[in-house]
Amino acid sequence: MTYAANHASRVQQSQPATVLMLLTNVYDPDPRVRQQALALIRMGCRVRLLAWDRDCKAPGSERMEGVDVDRVFLTGGSSFVPAVRRIFERRFGADRLDAGNEFVSIANGLATIGLREDIEAWSVEPAASA
Repeated sequence: MTYAANHASRVQQSQPATVLMLLTNVYDPDPRVRQQALALIRMGCRVRLLAWDRDCKAPGSERMEGVDVDRVFLTGGSSFVPAVRRIFERRFGADRLDAGNEFVSIANGLATIGLREDIEAWSVEPAASA
């Protein structure tokens, strides 16, 4: 069972959970992610999917089979690249863009995951026990 499904099953008894799935492709839909997302919906979860649309050809937001899909391209230091910034300005409007901590955001996220007790859920291979 994926981390998201495991977490959702624990939360399901008290309140409907919203699960955010991150995807490194555009989701048109990706069959593996689709299967997981639909399983989570059947469990009573709301599913939001954040997909990386490298070409900015897909709609910025849409709902597919009950899955809310938002597509983005911006992360970390990429936000300083003028061409990338213009893509986001065209898609979302310059007034809706904000940035900060561009060079440390990924490092902070990885460090935070490294401190978790369930690091195996975030690892490609199980972490060696200390």
